[in-house]
Amino acid sequence: KRRWCWPCAGILPNTVLVLFPTLRQTLYEGLLRGASASTLDASSGLVTVCAAFATLIAATATHPLQWYRSRLQAGHGTHGRNASVWDGLSIKLVHTVISNTLMYLSK
Repeated sequence: KRRWCWPCAGILPNTVLVLFPTLRQTLYEGLLRGASASTLDASSGLVTVCAAFATLIAATATHPLQWYRSRLQAGHGTHGRNASVWDGLSIKLVHTVISNTLMYLSK
């Protein structure tokens, strides 16, 4: 018997996941304000640190929900052996943090 969980696999996670860029940008700007800088006068070192930290937090916050949605959409459920919501997080963080930091540096 399948559980009724389409909101977990579709509408709700997608709505939350599209907020990743907003969350990342809000954290980035907040970190810059905390360092008494703005996006116009921040040094490249400060941009690098703030962008990396904001991306790290945003990716970590949204990863469990993305993992859960992917498992449900693939039909695997959440009861697989050795399944963890943190599966794949390390490589995702490496890729996401590096690519987003480079994006912020190129702005």
